[in-house]
Amino acid sequence: MIRSVCRACLLALILAPLVAGCGSPASPTVTTTTTTTTTSTTTTSTTTATETYSGTLVANAKDTYVFAATPGSITVTMAALAPTTLLPAIGMGLGIWDGTTCTLVSSTTAAQVSTQVVGTASLASNFCVQVWDVSGFAPGYVQNYQVTVLHYKLAS
Repeated sequence: MIRSVCRACLLALILAPLVAGCGSPASPTVTTTTTTTTTSTTTTSTTTATETYSGTLVANAKDTYVFAATPGSITVTMAALAPTTLLPAIGMGLGIWDGTTCTLVSSTTAAQVSTQVVGTASLASNFCVQVWDVSGFAPGYVQNYQVTVLHYKLAS
């Protein structure tokens, strides 16, 4: 009998670690990582600006003026011409300045006082205005002019 009790004790000692492994499974460990991303928002303000350019055209001349503008409308207006009678054909245009060349995107070849050329800047860039003799002034003819450019620029 002692032998059967010893066997039972021995069996209990052998099975005890195995039975201890049975039971409720351990709860899984959940790791949560929170990432915070901070972004900065830059607010820029724009204001309108008026540029005024004056010049004198002679036969076959072309004058170019460069200005910087931010997105928005751009309006070029022939503000003054002198003399004001018997005007020859005068061209006026708005373009994009690439550093050496003014590529016109909107123009007229019949500019008179109050004539406007309008365009829209889709991004901040350098733009240009040109005024030119369309068909060749008579020898010795001189045409004085003044153009204004209304556009948006970054507020100071």
